[in-house]
Formats: sequence, structure tokens, C-alpha cells
Amino acid sequence: MAFCTACGAIHDDVVVICPETSQPVADAGPCGSRIDRYDVERLLGIGGFGAVYLARHSMLRQQVALKLMRKQRLTDPRTAERFLREARAAAAVSHPHIVQMLDCGIVEGQPFLVMELLAGKDLADVLAIRRRLSLGETLDIAVQSLDALGAAHARGIVHRDMKPSNVLLLDRDPDGAATTRPYVKLLDFGISKVLHEETLATGGNTVLGTPAYMAPEQLLSPSTIDHRADLYALAVMLYEMLAGRLPFEGDSVGELLRRALTDRPQPLRTLA
Repeated sequence: MAFCTACGAIHDDVVVICPETSQPVADAGPCGSRIDRYDVERLLGIGGFGAVYLARHSMLRQQVALKLMRKQRLTDPRTAERFLREARAAAAVSHPHIVQMLDCGIVEGQPFLVMELLAGKDLADVLAIRRRLSLGETLDIAVQSLDALGAAHARGIVHRDMKPSNVLLLDRDPDGAATTRPYVKLLDFGISKVLHEETLATGGNTVLGTPAYMAPEQLLSPSTIDHRADLYALAVMLYEMLAGRLPFEGDSVGELLRRALTDRPQPLRTLA
């Protein structure tokens, strides 16, 4: 397998240029090899943090999702240790609406996470197809997400990168029973904090996260945010689910920040 270096789309090995972006594709990585105790079977997806693979525990034969951090992220040698520290903190939050972390480690200087393997669609994909959701669906997602965030915040853990692609929607509950309403699982607790610390350590000032969902104070001073930034991001998602659009849009982070500070979102009742 290979993936587009621009958009992250996954392609067969025979593809050299991504048909969507006209950019070259790259090798999908360690498929067919073993990372620690896990046999890597195939690439599942590519994100800003790194790549996610379908893997299997070499002894238990249990299928899992293995997330491997991009080596380009590791410019500071302390990043791997910070990563493990945050992973352990996130793993301590056991909640039915947070993806369960099963293991973590570092192999040849490259951190990895092992999580429960789930079959579902993320909210970003659902919104791309349907554009907006019903009030009932939106409330279901809101209540479950708030329940999960409350558990994390009670332990002092701030997500920092709440956005639709980090909200996984399942059609089955933890017991495997089919559900008529979306069952929420939140992804990637703690990872954004490590990447932010990495940027500070290397003297960078890049905004990490997705600006459209970030509170103004997170755009201005990411180091000082607390749990309220997660609530702001969830509120933006709720508006998007109901309106089919973001409450604030801009061609740059500066313009987005200005509009978030000075404008009011268009009332939902006025949207067709």
C-alpha cells in the first residue's frame, strides 16, 4: 500500500501519482513487519500525528489499531518520553466513550500507541456526505462527548484538538449490540499536547490543531488553555452539525481569530 504525501489518501502499490492531488505517493511503511509485540498487517489511515495500522498481537492474536508517530515529528529527543507520559495519563481514563488505549512504547526511537480496533465512521466523513445532522443525532453526540470530556477533565487531561475527525461514530455499543443512535468514541487524548511541546522546544510558533475549532485563547496562547478550550471546540462542532457550516470562517488564522472575537454566528433559525 501507498499514501498520497499531500492529502493522505491510500492507494494500491501500483499507483505512483495521486489522481486527486497530482502529488507523488509514498510507501505505506512497516506493513508485514513486527513492531514490538505486534505484527503490522495493513495501513488504515494517515493523519497529522502519523499513520494508523491494523495489527495483531503476536501471542494473543488479538487485532488492534496501532498508531505510529511520524519520525519527522521527533526533532526533539525528549518528545518520545513526553509522548509516553501523556499516553499513560490518557490510558488512566477508563470511559465507555473514549477509545481504550491498550499499550504504548518506543521502538528504535519511534513512539507507538496500541488501541482497541473499532469499526465506524468519524464525524468528519459523515458531515462530508450528509452536511448536517438532525437535532436528535446532534444531541446524542453532544451528551456522549460531554460525558467523555467530563471524565478526562476530572483527571486534569485536556484534549486540545477536538474536531469531527476525532469523534468516531459506531453503530454498536461496547457489548456488540446494534444501536439505532450513533455511539460515540473520542480519539487522540493527549497527543496534541506533546506536539505543541515539541514545537515550543524547537522554537516554532506553528498553530497545532485545527484552527476552525480552536478557541481564541488557544490561537493566541496555546500553553495557557484549560478544559474550556475543549468545550468551545465541541460547541463549534454542534453548530456545524446543525447548520451544515462552521460558525466562523476565514482564509487565515488571523482572520478566523478576528471573526471569532468580533462576529456573532448566524442564528440557526435563519439557516435554510
